[in-house]
Amino acid sequence: MAVEAASGRPREVYRELALDPESSHQLVLRAVGTGKRVLDVGCGGGFLAAALQAGRNTCMGIENHPGRAEEARGKGIDVLSWDLHQGLPPLAGASFDCIIFADVLEHLAEPLTVLTASRSLLATGGRIIVSVPNVANFNVRAMLLKGKWVYEDEGIMDRTHLRWFTRESILALIAEAGLEPEELHYVPDFPYIRLLAGRQWRTLALLRRLARVATNLLPGLFSFQIIIVARPRAPTAASNSDEAPAGQAA
Repeated sequence: MAVEAASGRPREVYRELALDPESSHQLVLRAVGTGKRVLDVGCGGGFLAAALQAGRNTCMGIENHPGRAEEARGKGIDVLSWDLHQGLPPLAGASFDCIIFADVLEHLAEPLTVLTASRSLLATGGRIIVSVPNVANFNVRAMLLKGKWVYEDEGIMDRTHLRWFTRESILALIAEAGLEPEELHYVPDFPYIRLLAGRQWRTLALLRRLARVATNLLPGLFSFQIIIVARPRAPTAASNSDEAPAGQAA
C-alpha cells in the first residue's frame, strides 16, 4: 500500500528488497504462483502487480492514491481508485484465485471488515495472502525497554500505521474473518547482523543463514514481517447425533 513519507512524496517500500528471495515481496510472488486471477488490494504504484503479471497472472489493483494508481496503470495494471477506509469497493460478479493484502491491513482502522468482505470475492479454492509487520520484533522490544515509542517513515514503526500486529494477533484476526491459515512464512530481521554488516547483510550467505535459523527458532522475536496464506474456513457440519439413521424409526 503506497503511503506518504514525511517529505510528502509517495513511496513504495518493496523496491530495496525486491530481489531478495526472502523478502515479503518474493514470498508473496511464490505463494501466488502462475496462471491466477489476482486482486492486489492497496497496489500502490503496481510494482508487485507488474511482477505478478510477468508471472502469467491476470492482476487487478485497488489504490486510493491518485499518483500511485496512475503509475500502476502505466505498468499495464487495471486499477480501481478506491479508499479502503470505506470497505471494499463493489465488484459485482468478480472472483479471484488470490486476494493480496501486502502491508495493507496495518493502515486500516477496521481491517476485519475488509478482510471478511474479501471472502465473497474468492473463486472456489481461492486463497487470501496477508503480509504484516511484526511489532513484537526484537528492535521494537528493545525500544520499549528504553521507554521509547518512536515513529519512523517506513518499516514496523511507520507513522501511517493505524494497527500493529504480532504473530498471535494477526492469526486471531484471520480466524475472526472466517479464514484459516494454510501457510505461514517469516521474513528474517536479525538486528545485530544488520548492525555489523550494514544494508548489504542479506547478500552474505553465513549471516543470512544465521538470521534464518534465529527466525525459525523464535519467529515472534526475530521476524520482521509475517506472511499468511489463508483459505476460507469450512463450515462445521451440523451434528446428527440426535437424528435417526435414514430408514430407521426414531
